[in-house]
Amino acid sequence: MAWPHTFGHGSFAEYMTAPQDTALALRPEDLDPVSAAALPMTGGTALATLDWLEIKEGETLLIIGATGGVGSYAVQQARARGARVIATAAADDHPYARSLGAAEVIDHRTTDVADAVAAAHPDGIDAVLDLASDRDTLAGRIAPLLRKGGRLVSTVFAADPEALAAHDVTAVNFFYRAAPGDMTRLADLVASGDLRVAETTAYPLTQITDAHTASTSGHVRGKLVITAP
Repeated sequence: MAWPHTFGHGSFAEYMTAPQDTALALRPEDLDPVSAAALPMTGGTALATLDWLEIKEGETLLIIGATGGVGSYAVQQARARGARVIATAAADDHPYARSLGAAEVIDHRTTDVADAVAAAHPDGIDAVLDLASDRDTLAGRIAPLLRKGGRLVSTVFAADPEALAAHDVTAVNFFYRAAPGDMTRLADLVASGDLRVAETTAYPLTQITDAHTASTSGHVRGKLVITAP
């Protein structure tokens, strides 16, 4: 399990101080400041969760909430590791999910995700990265899709690791804390062209209320960024 990031729970500010030994990296030259701001927390969370899941070439990974901030990076990184990615996304986000590297996309608004995955993968899947499901849905519908020995991460603390261990599933509730090398890894991936920044919507600080409303709507493609006036 990882814990909150270095600077606490955050705030909105144009400048901040940071400890010398924290997770910092130089912004890639070709990356503008707004795009760079969309990368660290969500990209780092995707990086760390996939490291924990130990995603390997040829495995099948289900990502619940695949077109939000974390999901946008997780799809790309899982595909780059050779995994087959099943993504859940609203119908109008399907082209975006496929452009990130998803091999299968399920409209969670009109289709029962568990039924669709079970039908396509009757022998089970290898791993789940769940960014959205509540506790009952995760335990009763999503976790049973895993074959024995499967792995599961919940970023919304909906997993019961002890209960899932009884079914030979290794699970964790994950809250990301950036490690010193994470930002350098992300910057290198972007600079090399192996990772693209998630679709980004910028709001000026004067529209912070609108940004919060959008953030809590449950339907954000990519990442929201606040810019100085």
